[in-house]
Amino acid sequence: MWGKAAIWVLRNCPFPSIILKLSKEEIAGKLKKATSNRVGMKRAEKLIEAAKKSIRCKRRDKRGTNTFKHLPLMN
Repeated sequence: MWGKAAIWVLRNCPFPSIILKLSKEEIAGKLKKATSNRVGMKRAEKLIEAAKKSIRCKRRDKRGTNTFKHLPLMN
């Protein structure tokens, strides 16, 4: 996953727990909007599966979240 979809995920869902709170349709819709309809349902399914298999942290560090929100825009 590269480009606009990756930037969207890092900014909006940097932790697996956030991805798991969203429905597949919500993720797909937001990815489509971020990528001009190039990425959608299949990528959302892959993200959810990866989030389910990931190692979970008990404590979330907000500093990391803020770092992702300041990533430069890629055109």
